[in-house]
Amino acid sequence: MGTIQKAVDLRSSHFVAVKRMKQHADQERSNASFQREVTALERLKHPNIVELITVDRDSTGRWFLAMEWIDENLEDWILRRGAVSWNAFLKNIG
Repeated sequence: MGTIQKAVDLRSSHFVAVKRMKQHADQERSNASFQREVTALERLKHPNIVELITVDRDSTGRWFLAMEWIDENLEDWILRRGAVSWNAFLKNIG
């Protein structure tokens, strides 16, 4: 649904993930998808859910999300730990 870039938050000097939504022919649908993600991240607070830092526009007017940077993605986590039971996955990730 979008592209992620690692960046530095100049206010905090911490790494952040900047997510820009991919442009689609159906811009209305793309905007609705972006807004659903923003709303979900604003409402959901949990240690296993990335924290939304800000929503803003870049110099071209394109909306982006700045979120907490996580050093390890889900695929890397699974590859490092190997296959896990559903209960272990749910406890650690879900």
